[in-house]
Amino acid sequence: MANDYLIEKIDATVVLVADTYEYTLPTDMYFVHRIITEKTAAGGVFNASDEIDHRDWDLISPRKLKLHENYYSITAGKDLRIEGQGRQATLSADTSICYLPPDWVKAEAILRLPSNKIQSNKLDGVYAQALRDAVYYRATEKSRAHPKARRVVE
Repeated sequence: MANDYLIEKIDATVVLVADTYEYTLPTDMYFVHRIITEKTAAGGVFNASDEIDHRDWDLISPRKLKLHENYYSITAGKDLRIEGQGRQATLSADTSICYLPPDWVKAEAILRLPSNKIQSNKLDGVYAQALRDAVYYRATEKSRAHPKARRVVE
């Protein structure tokens, strides 16, 4: 169920190293659509004007970002902000954080109820609303990758 919904992911843990053009991607990121270089090293500021052109990077196997050395000049010590989408991690404890929208979870759970439970508990109206909600969520961009996204290569 959670694999049907994409969650926005932002990672700024990759630090550029001189003469290194391949970097490991976060394990929870399945699509990447934007990469921004930090304005100044250790500054924590990422401006849209510092976005790396999509032609200057590729995603390669296994789960790596490759910057093109002929087109991109590395400034060691700067962080990369990798923007993309991923899936909800498996919830393993009561303290696990669920990033899925509650209305979406509710609609998907109701749609998975056996039909005899729906009828015996007179939940036909609730089921119909859940069906409408599910159709709405499936039609939104959250169920699809960003238009500029590239799939992470496993």
